[in-house]
Formats: sequence, structure tokens, C-alpha cells
Amino acid sequence: MHLNLDWLAKVLDFAILHEFLFLRWDGIGGFRLGIEISFVIMYNMLCIKVIFRRPALKQKRILWLDYARCFAIICVVLIHGVERIYVYDAQQTAMLSAGSLLFRNIAFVAGRLGVPVFLAITGYLLLDRDYSSADKIFRFYKHNLLPIIITTEIWNLIYDAVIFIGNGKFDFDMLIRDLLFLKTNQMGNMWYMPMIIGVYVALPFVANAIRNIETKALAVPFVLLGVSVFAFCFYSQLKSVFGWSFQASAVLDISFLGGTYGFYILFGVLCKRGSFKKVPSCVLWLLVAAASAAAIWFFTFSIRMGKPIRMWYDFIGVMLASCSVFELFSRMNESSAFAKKLAPLATGISVSSFGTFFVHKVVIYYLGNVADKVIASDPIKTSVFCVLVFVISAAVSYLFYKIPKFNRLIMAAK
Repeated sequence: MHLNLDWLAKVLDFAILHEFLFLRWDGIGGFRLGIEISFVIMYNMLCIKVIFRRPALKQKRILWLDYARCFAIICVVLIHGVERIYVYDAQQTAMLSAGSLLFRNIAFVAGRLGVPVFLAITGYLLLDRDYSSADKIFRFYKHNLLPIIITTEIWNLIYDAVIFIGNGKFDFDMLIRDLLFLKTNQMGNMWYMPMIIGVYVALPFVANAIRNIETKALAVPFVLLGVSVFAFCFYSQLKSVFGWSFQASAVLDISFLGGTYGFYILFGVLCKRGSFKKVPSCVLWLLVAAASAAAIWFFTFSIRMGKPIRMWYDFIGVMLASCSVFELFSRMNESSAFAKKLAPLATGISVSSFGTFFVHKVVIYYLGNVADKVIASDPIKTSVFCVLVFVISAAVSYLFYKIPKFNRLIMAAK
């Protein structure tokens, strides 16, 4: 059943007009502030109006992608849970036992696999669509880009409200800059949103550029991008840990290819084209194990040497492991009894994964204060904490998803 939302559109029309008048008639002393407030409110109201007027879109589920999303969101919750329990301070890290440090680094490296899988899913689903006309591009912006922008703005407001309730201090300047994308929200996950919004803006044009290019021709920019991003980054980290004197950094500027995040998106569409199907699954499993083990060892070694590396998505071990994991998911036997049995659970987690991405930081914010008072070893505390955060966040997000119309605002549901 579809609700008639014409009344809401009329209310929003009136509200937008009101904000315009406020912008015109605000006093001299508050004119600049009035501009900021009015711009933000008008912008959000226009976005909400577009979202509520568009019809709901039904999509055919691809089961292995649902499982991949489940894996990715679990990884994201895991890494943020680990970061909350373990204090990333050189002095406190040095006091950790060997077992506790190893557990932390295993969980940390595993958690790093989530974002690359999400980006590969984006490339797999969106980079081979037809954007051959202005109408198709604007339709993509309306149905895909605008919902993400308005959802980001809503969660900026929610996060700032949570921080205000937590410390009792309201920073109006911070709020405005968050809403206008002039800074990254204090919640650690929000760096992802300006990045993915930028990706969505450029995506139709990148898709048009590569649509008629043979897959083997795409190997050239793909390899160049991989070497530029991962090889030089890895050498820089080796140089930092071992004190090598030889300087080696890339001066070839291929940033227009999308950098680290563009690599994973391009990998997604190459995976869809079957570029890696000739690689045996046993080799991929070996890559996952070897790359993960090497990343964990090097991360641990760098800490013990007093020169901890930055384990980000441009680390070669993270790239090899996450890309192999995504390719393995694409080969999943969806007709197996195991896959079918867990399909409802996987689909439920998948459809609400974007909401879980936002909700889990609020859960961590409050539940972390409780965890601080619990006396237990860090590995046990972290394990229980991450499970609780995920279960609570996924449950709340799924409830949000089941509320028609509201889910479009809070989690950009289609």
C-alpha cells in the first residue's frame, strides 16, 4: 500500500519558502549565520521532498552479494569495536602481552577487509550500468546520490546530538561545517561518506568511459594504479620500519584513476567481467591466508620495533586479501543447502547493512562506557563487545528498514 504524500510535499514547499524569507529578512548582525542555516535547511528539505516523491524500487537479490555485504559490515563493526577497547597509544601498546597484541592485530587486519569489499560491490553493481544520456545520469543522481546525501546529513545531526548529550557542549560551528561537508564528523566512520558521495558523482562518467573498452585493455590502468598505490606505499612502510635510506616514491600522477578507493571499485567491475575466473580458488584461499598472515606479522613487528605502520586500505596485504575474498564470494554456490538455509539471515543483514554502518557507532559510543567498567582480559572483552554491538546495531537497523518511507531517510533504502 502506498501512502499519498502530496500533503508532505506542500508542507515542504511552505517550509522552503519560509527559509527563503528568513534568508532575506534576517538582521544585519545575523545575516551570515542566517545564510548558513537557511542554506542547510533548504538543501535538506529539497532532498527529502525528492526522496519521498520517488516510487519504491524493487530489486532482485543476488545472494552471494548479500553474503559479501554481511562479511563487510561485520568487518567494519569489528575494527571499530577493537579500536574502542584497545587504546592505540605507543606506551600502552608496549604493555600488552604478546597474546593480547596478536589478538588485536588479527582482529584489526580482518576488520580492514570490510571497506574494500563494500567498494568492490559498488563497482560490481554500478560501474557497468547504462549512463549514455543526461536523463539516465540524472536518474542515477536522483535515486542513488541524493538519498545518500540526505542520509549522511541526518546522521551528521544525530551524531552531533549524541556528542552533545555525552559531553554537554554544543559546537554550532562544528555542526554547520559537518552539514556543509567542510570537515569530517567526529564519529570515526564518517570519513567514508564524503568519499562515496564523490565516487557517486563521478561514477556515471567513469562508466561511460570504460563501457566499450575491452577488459584486457583495462588491465593497463588497473596495473598502473595498483603499482602506484600499493607497491610504493609498501616500500615506504618497509623503509620506515627498517630504516632504509634509498628514496622511492611515485611522481607519475595517475590520481585521476581514483587512487586507493578507485582501485577497489575498478576491481569490482573487472570481477563482474570475469577477469579473474582463471585463477584457481585454492590460489585465492592461499592468497587470503598468506596476505593476512603477512599483514598481521608486519604490523606486529613494526609495533615491537617502535615504528608502528599505518594499516590502511593502501596496504598491499589488505588489498590482496580483500580482493581474493570478494572473488571467492562471487564463486559461491548459491544453490547449496548451507547457502539457502542462511539466506534469510544474510539478506536481512545485507538490506540493513547501511543502517548498521551508522547505528553501530552510536551503540559503541554508549556501550563502550559500560565496557570500560568491566574487568576482563582485552581479547575476551573485545570479542563480547563486538558481538553485542553488531547484534544490537543490526537489529535496530533492520527495524528501521521495515518502516516504510522512514527507511529511505535513515538508511537510503530503495
